[in-house]
Amino acid sequence: YMVGRDRSICDIPAYHPSLSEQHAIICYRLVHYKVQDDNGLSVSKRKLRPYIMDLESTNGTKVNERRIPPARYYELHHKDSIQFGSS
Repeated sequence: YMVGRDRSICDIPAYHPSLSEQHAIICYRLVHYKVQDDNGLSVSKRKLRPYIMDLESTNGTKVNERRIPPARYYELHHKDSIQFGSS
């Protein structure tokens, strides 16, 4: 899902002046991991995990009051708070 001020392209339009036209995306990525079963054998598992990416916006994106690096996937966790720009 794209967040930003550009209504023609953004899935989640936001109108705060500190947001860029295409500010950030929220998406799901398939993550592979391994666990041991009851017999001690390694079993491959998959899980969809939520991520956010700042699209090199002027005023940045924060998760839990910490600015995240632009153009990199940042994993989101239950009860994380997200701030776009200075909104």
